[in-house]
Amino acid sequence: MKFRKKPVVIEAIQWDGTLRGYEQIKVAFPDLQDASITKYAPANQAYSWRIMTLKGSHDVNENDWIIRGIEDEYYPCKPDIFVLAYESTSQPEGREVTAWEIENEIVGFFKRLHGEVDEEVSCKAISTRLLEVFDIRKRG
Repeated sequence: MKFRKKPVVIEAIQWDGTLRGYEQIKVAFPDLQDASITKYAPANQAYSWRIMTLKGSHDVNENDWIIRGIEDEYYPCKPDIFVLAYESTSQPEGREVTAWEIENEIVGFFKRLHGEVDEEVSCKAISTRLLEVFDIRKRG
C-alpha cells in the first residue's frame, strides 16, 4: 500500500552554527530543551549541540533545521531533506500578492497537473471548477 503524508504546517529555523544563531533559535523556541551544548564565545561558534526530542537527544549540526512539529515536539532535520519535504507558507513581510500572481500560480498548477492549458482559460473558470471539486468532496 502507498500513503501520502498529510499536509501540515510546521515552524522551523535553520541553525547557522553560531552562538548568535543558537540564541535566536532559543528566543523563537523558548521551550526547546538542550541536552548539551559546547560553546566557544570568542569565535561566536558552538562546536556541538544536542537537543531533546520525543525519542531522546539528537545532534544538531551547522545548517540543520530545528522543527517544531504538530505536537509541539522538536527535532533536527538535515537541509537536503528539509528542502525536499517542506516549502514556505508565508510571503515576505510588507508584500501583498497580486491577482495576476495568483492567476499565474493557478494556471501553473493546472499545467503541472494536466499539461498545457489553453491561454483562453480564465482564472474565473479555473476557480469555479476548483469550488465544484471542493464542494463535491465536502458532500461526498
